[in-house]
Amino acid sequence: MRLVNTIRLWSVPLILFLIPWQTHYVVSMETIEGDIWPFGIARIFLVEVLVLLAFLLHLPLQLNTKSNYLSRILLIGLLLVIPSVLLSSNTILSVFHLVHLVSAAVLFLLLIDNRQDGQKLFWAFIGGLIIPLALGFIQFITGENIVSSVLALAGQSAFDLGSSIIESDSGRWLRAYGSFEHANVFGGYIAAGLTLIVGRLLTLGNSRHVISTDPRHKRGSGEISRLSKLDKIASILLTVLFSAGLIISFSRSAWLAYIAALLVGGFVFIILQRISLKKLVPGSILAFLAILLSSLIFFEPIMARLNPAETIAGQSVGERQDQYELFTSVFNSFFVGLGPGAYTYSLSEVESLASIWEYQPIHNTILLFVAEVGFLGALGLLFWIISIDRINYKAISSGSGLATVGMMIGTIILILALFDHYLWSSWAGLVLLCITFGFIVNFSNFDGKKP
Repeated sequence: MRLVNTIRLWSVPLILFLIPWQTHYVVSMETIEGDIWPFGIARIFLVEVLVLLAFLLHLPLQLNTKSNYLSRILLIGLLLVIPSVLLSSNTILSVFHLVHLVSAAVLFLLLIDNRQDGQKLFWAFIGGLIIPLALGFIQFITGENIVSSVLALAGQSAFDLGSSIIESDSGRWLRAYGSFEHANVFGGYIAAGLTLIVGRLLTLGNSRHVISTDPRHKRGSGEISRLSKLDKIASILLTVLFSAGLIISFSRSAWLAYIAALLVGGFVFIILQRISLKKLVPGSILAFLAILLSSLIFFEPIMARLNPAETIAGQSVGERQDQYELFTSVFNSFFVGLGPGAYTYSLSEVESLASIWEYQPIHNTILLFVAEVGFLGALGLLFWIISIDRINYKAISSGSGLATVGMMIGTIILILALFDHYLWSSWAGLVLLCITFGFIVNFSNFDGKKP
């Protein structure tokens, strides 16, 4: 029994640590006119199997009243997606997308279980990104990525067609992928991790409360201490490391999301919660200097990435404009949608594009989500998200600094959703969505005081 309890205790942190690695088993490969395309591969990820095992170990779940309410809404939302799967334009892709969606939802439930230790969850998520970060620096410096079928690492090169690169008159740079399938996904994870680190420094560096869902950690319990000196040093170093990692992802949506998160956090702390500026200045200066230093080091490729006149940047903007123009012709089933994961297949049925690589989802998670599950499926899952936001807002109104950090990472998700598709179109995106929502709920449920 003790062994089982130990395994259960560490199962969810282990999953968070392993999330960045995309090891999977390919079940089926769909085709468009005989060609395989990236969004037509049906697969099961190793981490999904681990999520199922952890879920069985945690039964029955121990949820508080708010978390139990959210779990019921989430279940209803998932049930409303089933008609979209049954009537999908490609049933195989939709079934496996539903499997990913359910797996991510189960992980969310595990994260909000009362037995989880928030400190372990935080360090597992952040620690799990360290090796992908190191890999990202190697990719950017060498211009190449290692090849590993076991770890699902493709051999990208700065000079290969199809690789995500930055190009200027002085050369080409491979954007950092880390352990992910695309640099934008890497950037999204790093932005979320960096926001957690900075938010934790802003609140816990001046507060009596700590990230935890432990029911013993109640207001005025006196059992909660500030960050230790070693913890602060580690957090400062991680802020610098993650800031540089965010820059070399060259993901404009991730950059914008992080900036927006800091602005939202500053507004809530200063205007709504009336936190003393002197308590926020050290952490804010650190966040600014880390980004400034990284920007100066990588100045030339940053300017190339931001300049629409450059070939690659201009092409990226043009492709997104074309996707919005095609959207209305693809989205032709308003009630139940095209089927989860079936947008690109439906696109091939209404439009013949020049290259197989052009069959991509629209770079807007919200529109893609509605297009694939229709208004029926969107209704339930959007109500779940709104319910999380309501819990978060109530906690912010009561003065919880950690809840404000929750709003900051929620801002990350919102901005990424507006400018990219992977939060819905990929397993890595779905699980990032549910992990951040899990943190938001935990932060909002924590009965802490102002920082």
